[in-house]
Amino acid sequence: MTIRLLEVLAVVARQVQTEEDRAALLRQAIMIERGSREGLAEEQDRKNVEERYQSFLTALDEKVSGKADGLDRVLHLSAEG
Repeated sequence: MTIRLLEVLAVVARQVQTEEDRAALLRQAIMIERGSREGLAEEQDRKNVEERYQSFLTALDEKVSGKADGLDRVLHLSAEG
């Protein structure tokens, strides 16, 4: 389930338009990734989640590339939220 959530977030990240929406997705992805480190007993499962998390970050970065503030602005908004 955790892996699927991150896959869905990556798809959604490619579609959202506002920084606030991207920040909200990032907050969710961070919580999912953190929870997997604490809640998954198998190392391979944690690695699989980490791979999907990195794919999500790539999708998010692709969406904001070329924008004035880029991913740094999204990270800042995520920390505020």
